[in-house]
Amino acid sequence: MQEAGVQHYIWSSLLNITKLSGGVLTGVQHFDSKAKVEDYVRETGIPASFFLPGYFMSNLIPGGVLRPGEDGKYALSLPVPGSAIVPLLDTGDDVGKFVKGILLNREKTLGKRILGATEYKTLDEVVAGFEKQFPEAGKGAKFVQTTHEAFKSGLMARGMDDVSAEDILQNMRLLSEFGYYGKEPLDESHSVRDPPPKFEILADFLC
Repeated sequence: MQEAGVQHYIWSSLLNITKLSGGVLTGVQHFDSKAKVEDYVRETGIPASFFLPGYFMSNLIPGGVLRPGEDGKYALSLPVPGSAIVPLLDTGDDVGKFVKGILLNREKTLGKRILGATEYKTLDEVVAGFEKQFPEAGKGAKFVQTTHEAFKSGLMARGMDDVSAEDILQNMRLLSEFGYYGKEPLDESHSVRDPPPKFEILADFLC
């Protein structure tokens, strides 16, 4: 365990998408702002590790954007291809395991970024997993790629302002164009997680 009086802070951070995308995606403000905080923490010399949470499954699976359409069949509609890769995170079950691992491995994680995702799945695989878990309710479930304009307009029709809607749109584009974590593997972060992942996150979350 950590010795008394030894400081070790854990900051929630995200990548700077403006830099990652070479200036293509400049509107993902909720990523870029956290990245700037991380830069500041590093400049101060505070002993810290940086936890970068993945894509919240609660925003994706039923209750999120996977929902029944007019025909009663579930559809996941997003402005990216079904081949887009998502780093899945069950916030209720997984965050504590990553944080615990960071604290128990201070020397290994100090100054490092820990990618908070249990596994990468394509959006097509997410829909297939839902259909497999719920063969009746999920029968005929599908992924639908919408246009950027339709997706953003839909957000604004539900009361979101233009800046926020553009933020979410570009966040979705990030998945297919540059990778949520810049396509970085999860292996090193998994070596810290306590206990290690079982790679059944989708099935466990849907149960």
